[in-house]
Amino acid sequence: MACEGGEPMSGLRLRALGFCGADDSCSPELLSAVSERYLWIEWGVLFREDKQGTPRYASLDWVERLAAVNYRRRMRLAGHLCSQYVTQILEGDGSFVADMHRRVGFDRFQINATAANNVDTSSLGPETAERLRGVMLSLPSVEFIVQRNEETAELWRHLERDPPPNLSFLFDESKGLGVAAAFWPPPPTTGVKFGYAGGLGPKNLKAQITKMAVAAPGETIWVDMESSLRTALEDGADIFDLNKCMSCVLQVLALGLQEVRPAPAGCERAAPAPSPLARAVQEGACDAARSEPARGGAGRVAGGQAADGQPRWVVSRAQVAIQGPSRTRGRTRRLRNQQEETGWGRVGDGGGCE
Repeated sequence: MACEGGEPMSGLRLRALGFCGADDSCSPELLSAVSERYLWIEWGVLFREDKQGTPRYASLDWVERLAAVNYRRRMRLAGHLCSQYVTQILEGDGSFVADMHRRVGFDRFQINATAANNVDTSSLGPETAERLRGVMLSLPSVEFIVQRNEETAELWRHLERDPPPNLSFLFDESKGLGVAAAFWPPPPTTGVKFGYAGGLGPKNLKAQITKMAVAAPGETIWVDMESSLRTALEDGADIFDLNKCMSCVLQVLALGLQEVRPAPAGCERAAPAPSPLARAVQEGACDAARSEPARGGAGRVAGGQAADGQPRWVVSRAQVAIQGPSRTRGRTRRLRNQQEETGWGRVGDGGGCE
């Protein structure tokens, strides 16, 4: 497998592209729409009780909206557990995970058992790992992601000796702080599913995935990112930036690692016959267009703006129907001029004026 530029991907496969930190600054409906097009995007939601409703940490009300949007279970969702949610599951209580899996559709949960995520790592050990193993085995339809780094070694090393089938490892030496890795480690020798994170984002994703292909040739991975997806607005708001997400999507497509979901067969539908009002609107627009010859002048369109600095006019059928042809002739002339120069914006929006 190779990217557009011919760089070899060494058989690397990408199972998911993870965008973590979806919060109240973005619409669950918009995330769902993106998921319909790119089935391999995974939206990560951070759960930390003392930060819910703040940037990066969705409010529980937002999570309820997400549940309503994802009623068909078409979205890939991952819950990233922090602080008390980690403590709860390490004590052997999987009730929160089970509830989010059943009601919202989270199929993967990442256990952020690090000090940066407000977890007492001194408690990690064989007993903790066994309690976590019990939760994993009790929820076989849920995939559990354990950060594999030095801080969590007492957890993952014990689990790796006899790994549950729904265990995955995330290589992230930055421990969730968004620091770029100097190199990417090889795959686990035990065959446990794995992914990479740490300092990834729209500025370096393509180059870093190319390096991952060298570290893990022929493997199936996922990648995850968080900090690089934030944007600070002029009013001080810190938002989850979907434009940055889409930049990463385009880089994955350029590498040939995933595809855009095609439209389902049979979705193409013929346009319905226009109603009497719609026909009258179209005829009014055409009459207005034919009543005056196209002329040049200061109102001609140059790109998306008129040469005189004013925005370009678009004649709507509703304006013709309500105001009558005589009041829309000036606007129609501008539109006709624009059509001659750019080929854009036919009068009547394809209503048969020609």
